[in-house]
Amino acid sequence: VGLQYLSGDIVGGNARCVAMLLAFQEAIKDYKTPPEKALVRDLTAKINSYISFLISCRPLSISMGNAIRFLKDRISKLSLALTESEAKSTLQSDIDRFINEKIVLADKVIVGHAVTKIRDGDVLLTYGSACVVEMIIEYAHELGKKFRVVVVDSRPKHEGQKLLRRLLAKGISCTYTHINAISYVMHEVTRVFLGAASVLSNGIVYSRVGTACVAMVAHAFRVPVLICCEAYKFHERVQLDSICSNEL
Repeated sequence: VGLQYLSGDIVGGNARCVAMLLAFQEAIKDYKTPPEKALVRDLTAKINSYISFLISCRPLSISMGNAIRFLKDRISKLSLALTESEAKSTLQSDIDRFINEKIVLADKVIVGHAVTKIRDGDVLLTYGSACVVEMIIEYAHELGKKFRVVVVDSRPKHEGQKLLRRLLAKGISCTYTHINAISYVMHEVTRVFLGAASVLSNGIVYSRVGTACVAMVAHAFRVPVLICCEAYKFHERVQLDSICSNEL
C-alpha cells in the first residue's frame, strides 16, 4: 500500500484511507500474539511500525490520522477477557463499520443533499478530481438534470483529465480548462463544487494546491462555492494558510 501511495496509484483522501484500513485489517487477520506478550501492547507496536513505513512513503493525510486514532482507541479498549480470535474479529468488524459509516454512508448523505442544489441549466465547475464531487455529478445526471460541467485542472498530476474522461464516458457535457484560464470561464459558471482533505476547527478548508485560487475567483464573480467533505476529515487543528503546514 505504501509503495502504491509513493507511485501515485492510490490518490485521494478517501481512497488512501480505505486502502490503509484494509491493509491494517489484513495485518490484524494474520497477527499472532507472541508468547508472554499482551495483544493490546504488541499489536499497537506492530501498527506503529506499519504507520512509520506509510509515512516514509508519503506523509499521512488528516483523514488517515483520524482513522489511525480510531483504530488505536479500539485496540486499547479491548477487553482482557476476549480470546485472541475474538479480539481480532472485533477489530476487523470495527474497521468495516468505520469504512461503511464514516465514508460510504457519509458520501451518500452528501450526494443526496448536494444534488438538490443543482438546477436545470446550471454550469458546474470542479477542480482536480474529488470522488464525492464526481458522485454528485453522476447522480444528478442519472436524475435527468440538464447541466454542463467545467473541469479545471493543473500541473503536475492533471487529475482533472481522468475525471473528464469518466464524465464524458457517462454522456455528461463537459468543458476542460487549466487553472490559469479560470477567470475567463468563471463568468458562465453558476455553482462551484470542491472536495477537501480536511476542514479545520477555525473553518479553514484544507485541500489540494490551487483550491484557494478557484474559491477566490468564484467569490470575486459572486458564484456560490460548495465544499463536499465527510465528517471524519474534520480536525481540531487551527491553521491560517498553507505556509504553516503542507505536504511539501
